[in-house]
Amino acid sequence: MPDLITMTFIRFTVPSDEARIDPHVAAGLFHATYRLARDGRFEEGERLWFEEEMEWFNRYLPATRALPTWRAVCWFRGDAGEAISRIWRIVDIVEGEGVPVRIYRSRRPGQIVYADAFQVAAIPWRDSFTARPGGRRTRSNRRCLGQPSPRT
Repeated sequence: MPDLITMTFIRFTVPSDEARIDPHVAAGLFHATYRLARDGRFEEGERLWFEEEMEWFNRYLPATRALPTWRAVCWFRGDAGEAISRIWRIVDIVEGEGVPVRIYRSRRPGQIVYADAFQVAAIPWRDSFTARPGGRRTRSNRRCLGQPSPRT
């Protein structure tokens, strides 16, 4: 098993101000996607699909509701294969609603206060959310770069 010190962590966020809990940190993808579903932004099939995906996450991704501080944010471990594969599908549905998703990669997510096989929760350092170039392009990034979206 890789060491947490050398591992890359990935955080999927929605930079919308209305979804933020902390004004200094963008909302996580789960929080923002639940808000979209609650607001009726998904078609019936999309909503049902999202509920099925969340059943998988609720079954296999340990809950982090009892963190020692509200300032901690969750990051996927770079080796959380299936969880990351599933989260990319949620990225696609959220961006299909016109909501940009931003992806951060870091080896320094902050002071780690929780860890399991899929994720860590960390109190961010000042530079924890410095975007890293490379990796998979999201629909939002494609638009910014003038590249076609996969759904067009």
